[in-house]
Amino acid sequence: GGSGKATVCGLASGPDGLYFTDLYKDLNYTTPVDVGANVLRIRFVGDAAFSASITSGPAPLTVQFTDTSTVPNATSWLWEFGDGTTSSAQNPSHTFTDDGVYTVRLSVTGSTGLFVEEKPSLIRVGTVPSIAFIGISLPPTVADDALANHLEQQGYAVTVYDDEPGNRPTAAQLAAANDLIIVSSTITSTNVAGEFRNLPVPMIFWENALLRAGRESLTDNGAVVAATSINITDNTHPITQGFPTGARQVFTSSANMSVGLGNIGPGTRTLALRTGSTDRAIIVAEAGATVADNYITPARRAFLFFEDNSWQVATADAETLLERTVCWALAIQPPAISMDPLNTSACDGETAAFSVTVTGSSPLSFQWRRNGQPVAGGSSRTLTLVSVSESLAGTYDCAVTNPCGQAISQGATLTITPCCPADFDNNGVREVPDIFAFLSAWFAQDPAADFDGIGGIGVPDIFAFLSAWFAGC
Repeated sequence: GGSGKATVCGLASGPDGLYFTDLYKDLNYTTPVDVGANVLRIRFVGDAAFSASITSGPAPLTVQFTDTSTVPNATSWLWEFGDGTTSSAQNPSHTFTDDGVYTVRLSVTGSTGLFVEEKPSLIRVGTVPSIAFIGISLPPTVADDALANHLEQQGYAVTVYDDEPGNRPTAAQLAAANDLIIVSSTITSTNVAGEFRNLPVPMIFWENALLRAGRESLTDNGAVVAATSINITDNTHPITQGFPTGARQVFTSSANMSVGLGNIGPGTRTLALRTGSTDRAIIVAEAGATVADNYITPARRAFLFFEDNSWQVATADAETLLERTVCWALAIQPPAISMDPLNTSACDGETAAFSVTVTGSSPLSFQWRRNGQPVAGGSSRTLTLVSVSESLAGTYDCAVTNPCGQAISQGATLTITPCCPADFDNNGVREVPDIFAFLSAWFAQDPAADFDGIGGIGVPDIFAFLSAWFAGC
């Protein structure tokens, strides 16, 4: 009954789309039933698409990419892997050698045009520490769930287990499959007892009954008391370093606190007490330390002051102490910049790149910034800028993080200069040294000496270069 409406009376598929016919005119009609059949086509143009065999893992990570595009008569493919490298193969295999988060982009050209598929943050490279968190049940309590989620947000892979031995793997299996064991006070202590006592896996716990002889006896007894603060007595340890000695509020309101009591051993190290008492609130021991009950710790051990639901009223300081305890237990080294990015220049339309070299424990995450603002896709050790223009000039730095710290590189400047092919040494000035730089590349058969761009390096390239040099670019 009007423009945009038609009655389909024939339908057929063809090699380039779907064909159908209607009965009446759709345009330039006088009445809705003006006779005027049309043959119409819905053109199939396709789309770019791809899959990856794996999307996360430690470096070096080899990924097989598969083109699943529906672009008709595809003739070319361009893969951009996010680390500054590319491929023109239809189904390439690529190895990511550095930690980072990589955006992958596929451009496919066919008879219907150019189509692009981009998957942001598709590939995550790095070794993610795994934590087995043992609580009273599955699903976990609200507090246990919140604490496990907090650790996941820090960058760890956390799996929660029911403490019932019949409902979880054995201690030996958990120790073999994980980098750290955390035991909540919500457990029934006899369900864990001394299962991990001789296993060489780091352990953090706040069930005070595990302090007893024959278990994880950093002391030989424990208790639960109500409190809001602790008294830091040793701030030379990585867990408490930077905190002033003295009282520190760890709960926003009065809550139950797990504490250690009784005897200790020469390898027991107390970092904090419950305020106003001698109750031990933070206790640690290195691997091989002799603690209470003549227990020799097989790996790092730490006892913290949390109790059942107290995480729900934990202060920012309490969260920091937990985070540092995990970093210490896992021996994670924070990132440090060992080589800053260098200043660079490029002419309009060229490619520019910055890179940073770092030390520190995996997984490392990278975020490049321009004039203090994040650069989209700048999430790997090397930042590649394609077809630069004056709008990209500025100061670039890189923030590198892992679960235990952050380091920020010195800034490096990108300068955009006018394009001058005869400025062969790219110092921004056309001068005699450019001739020597070109001739050196020419005699070395450097591909950059293919000045006329026709492939191969020969005498015509010399004439082409000298012609540009004398013409002043």
